[in-house]
Order: sequence, then structure tokens, then C-alpha cells
Amino acid sequence: MMKYFLIVAYFLSSFSVLSAEGVKLRGANGVAIEFPGILKATPKGLVLMMALDGEELLVTWDKFDESDMQTRQPDIYNAMQRSIRQREDVSLRLGVYAGMQTAKEFKKSLRDALNQEIQIKLPPMSEFFDDKDIKGGSFNFNHIDDFKFAEKRSARYLKLYTELLQDLVGWENPEFSKSTHSLIKSNGSRDVVVTEARPGRSTTLMKPMDFLQFLSKENNRLSNSGVTLLRYNLEALDAICKAFEDASAALGEGAIIADSSTISNWHYTARSMLESFNSLYKSKTINAQFDRDLRRMFEDFDL
Repeated sequence: MMKYFLIVAYFLSSFSVLSAEGVKLRGANGVAIEFPGILKATPKGLVLMMALDGEELLVTWDKFDESDMQTRQPDIYNAMQRSIRQREDVSLRLGVYAGMQTAKEFKKSLRDALNQEIQIKLPPMSEFFDDKDIKGGSFNFNHIDDFKFAEKRSARYLKLYTELLQDLVGWENPEFSKSTHSLIKSNGSRDVVVTEARPGRSTTLMKPMDFLQFLSKENNRLSNSGVTLLRYNLEALDAICKAFEDASAALGEGAIIADSSTISNWHYTARSMLESFNSLYKSKTINAQFDRDLRRMFEDFDL
């Protein structure tokens, strides 16, 4: 491990410019090294950045001069003592980490925002279709043959709503309170038009992430219905928009530690998601490139 520490020292010496707010520590070999940032103390050692554009590394405690650390960096020394004693990580956020989020922290904050449970209202079936003859629990007809065709349409509407509740909400066997309009034929058979159907539950708990995962499914014939349910629940739509608004702001303000190319790509993805979901306040449909942007979002942010 001493060899590894010397390699770190040599690697750092090859960078002519270090952060003005770097953190200097002395190694057990007596060599002082300035690290661009120190994230936290762990029971095993310090998690730090050894180069401005490098990854985080764990350097074990035995590679540092503890006596010098106690004198010159008492906050780090105290964090070491506490971490070892309590067997837990202690945040330091020194150097470039001050006031910044790591890429992992940024992704976690976005993931957490999208996984907050929200009470979702389950609307009546009529919210999901626009039928000139079947409206608000009533049925308008001009001829008895209209019953036969309307019966098929209403059965299809109810089937699609049932599948939506199963696939998106996770309700295995949905139950409904139905309003119907019937025609009894001369042969005793009956045509039944379901003019309205209300789920047995009026609300359920869901996460914004549930909508994103549902809408990301390829060849999903229920995606429009999923959008309708989301628009019916503005609190869920608000939560999605706020999550991507906050993400876009953090990326635009340079508050995330990552290379410029990654920041640029993530910023584009967050803004694209925000624009797509913002459009749902006025429109029932999402723009044509939504599917592509949504898949990119899951890949970029490891959701």
C-alpha cells in the first residue's frame, strides 16, 4: 500500500495546477500532498479526489501522518477519530466538494425526489375516452342498432381502464361501480352499454417514478391513458416537473462535480424532460421525441 501512496504522490506531481482551495496532508512517508478535495472520513480511510478531473478514491488511514494531521488538519483528524469510534462515515466536503454535489449524490437526490409517494386520485372511466354518444353516465342513440356498437365500444373502454389499473397502479383485480343503459331484445337477449365505471378505490399511493417507468415501456398501447391519469393528478405532474427543474438548475449552476461533457449531456436531458412534462399542463399528448429522451434519461441518471 505504501507503493500505491507513492504512485498517488507521483501522479499528483504531474498536475501543474491544483485548486487554490486544495487540502494538504502529509503522508506516512513524510511527503506532503495537496488534494483537490476530500469528501468524507470512513472507518477505513479518507474518500478523496486526487486530481481535479479524477475519480474518488479511498486512501487508508495508515498512509497518512496522523501526528501531522492532528496538528495541521484537526477537523480531518477529529473526523477520523469519530468515524473509527462510531463505525460510520463522517462528511467533510473540503476543497472542491464545498457547496457541491458529487455525481452519485446528484443522481440519488433526483432518484429520491421521484420516489416520494403521492396520493393519486382514480377518475371515472369517462376521463379516458371521448365518445359523442356515451357521456357522463348517459347514452344517446337514434336507432336500436346503436346499442350493439356502443356496447362493444364501452366494453373496450372498460377493458383498457382495467388494464391501466393493473399495469400502472398495480391493482391485480380492479372492481368497478358501473352505470349502464340496456336494451332488451324481442328474443330476450340484452345489449348493455356501460355508460360510466368508477373504480372501487377512489385513491391509491403511487410514486412519480411509476409514471416514468410506465411511459418508458416500448410499444405501450396504454401510454396515452397513463398520460391522462398523470394530467388528472397535477400533484404528481408537479413533482416530476420540480424534480427535473431542480436537476436542471443544479447542472446549469455548475453545482455538480463531473466533467464538462457529462454536465452538458445531463443538462440537456434534464431540460428535455422538464419541457416534455411542462407541456402536459396544456396538452394531452407528449412531443414526438419524448420516448427517445425518456430512455436517455434513465440511462444518464441510472434510474
